[in-house]
Amino acid sequence: MDKRYPHCSDETTIRVFFAIYPPHHVCEQLTHRAEMFQLVCGGHRVKIQNIHLTLAFLGNVSLKRIDVLRKTMQTITAQAFDLTFAEICYWKHQQVIFARPEKSPPELFSLISLLKMALETTGFGFDNRTYKPHITLIRKTNPIATTRLDKPVHWHVNEWSLLQSRQTGHGVEYVPLGLQSLEQSNIHNI
Repeated sequence: MDKRYPHCSDETTIRVFFAIYPPHHVCEQLTHRAEMFQLVCGGHRVKIQNIHLTLAFLGNVSLKRIDVLRKTMQTITAQAFDLTFAEICYWKHQQVIFARPEKSPPELFSLISLLKMALETTGFGFDNRTYKPHITLIRKTNPIATTRLDKPVHWHVNEWSLLQSRQTGHGVEYVPLGLQSLEQSNIHNI
């Protein structure tokens, strides 16, 4: 039995994924925009503490393998990068309103590629659809036209996480299981 999960057997699985958490000021900006769209479109807004950019979704993983995921994270060396979210969009199939980055830096796709290779090497399954970076803001909502933000939302990404998605009586809660820093580049924009 894992001492961190005394109520669970060794065969227990937990739902896990890799993601990037924006800093609090970015979550506040995105939440403010979600509140404005929710007034018009309805739906269920993502809680401020759950705002994230998914890197790879694994689904149910045995507790016995969580340490392998943590060690896998440590083998990945990737560069820090900047993200700018400039559009709010709608996915009809998923019925979600989401923020989309203005452009996706190559460092983000490098991190995704390195992570997927490491997961394949260690025998983990993951959602292997074409990666489309986005941050979900509202679920089960009515459609909107793509809207360009008058003030884009910027942040510097310097770390990424392994998270457990746990269902509680108050909705979904994300529990940090691992954190990995990204390397700072010596190249600076002038």
